[in-house]
Amino acid sequence: MGYYNVFSKPLDVQVVFPDVDREHRVEKKPVDVKLKKAWALAQKQKEQELDGSRFKYRSYNVFQAPNSCHTQSLQVGKYQIGVCHAQGRRPSQEDQHLATSFSLRLPKGKIYPVQLFGVFDGHGGSEASLYMEKHLQNELMKTLIHFHPEGKLTDEGIWNALKLAFVNLSDRFKQLDQNSGTTATVAMILDGKLWTANVGDSRTILEDSFKGTFQLSEDAKPSDPRYKKGIEKRGGSVEFHGDTPRINGILAVGRAVGDGSVGPGVSSRPKITKIDLSQIHSGSHLVLACDGIYDVASTRQVGHALRQKSFFRKSPISVAQNLVFSAYRAGSQDNLSALVVRIP
Repeated sequence: MGYYNVFSKPLDVQVVFPDVDREHRVEKKPVDVKLKKAWALAQKQKEQELDGSRFKYRSYNVFQAPNSCHTQSLQVGKYQIGVCHAQGRRPSQEDQHLATSFSLRLPKGKIYPVQLFGVFDGHGGSEASLYMEKHLQNELMKTLIHFHPEGKLTDEGIWNALKLAFVNLSDRFKQLDQNSGTTATVAMILDGKLWTANVGDSRTILEDSFKGTFQLSEDAKPSDPRYKKGIEKRGGSVEFHGDTPRINGILAVGRAVGDGSVGPGVSSRPKITKIDLSQIHSGSHLVLACDGIYDVASTRQVGHALRQKSFFRKSPISVAQNLVFSAYRAGSQDNLSALVVRIP
């Protein structure tokens, strides 16, 4: 359904028809160019980002830690995981995480082990982030099977499965709740490759023990011309409230899961990157974190913290705690979440 811009041009009415099918489209051509472009844009964002002037990597201090700070140490397959959540200076905690593994059985009987990690930064309540944490694994398993009917994994099939898993979950959630939404940054290890799918401004980075820091996801910003174009094609608009660009004057991230009440223009299709595990050195670390961390720190600063000599004697749980604590001490006003994966 379109809308009429009758107030600004009463004699020249323009009808805008949102391209609603953009959400559910399936890519049938090779996705190599799309993957390379997404990778390049994420690195470009890393290089252009300003360092946080107050961020300093500190050791976690329980007596100075933010309120409602929860930590967890996990083992997912051969991967050691550390997670830290803190309510911080917000009145409630809306972040969730996912760290799990499952067996993917494709048609014709082939079985692939999958490791799945995610950080979900909710807004308007924690309902959407909880929904993603609870349902992403099963939905992704369904879409992976659907897009591989011949039983052989392809980049196009995995790319489409990640896209549609997010979209399907967002569609279903909006039937249950119109007010809540969430960002999502997800890392999946499948068949010797590390895939990243990202919606919103949570972020996944890789600190390679030899090669340095790589940003695996690009923050979706409404003011970015590429995201703005997509918002408008879906029938929405980008309006500034003060210095903050927002979708339809409401949502301050360029993409999200949920947010039905925001109106048209909100896409839940993630941007996707891929890297071969063979290109990642042993002892490297994957960090998934919400924007509460990156409001006060840059990718380069987090990478530099992970490269400190003392870091290599610490567990992923200690690193997750240190990142959350350091961001809190740097003045972050948001919930704080970090999930750290050690690459064996």
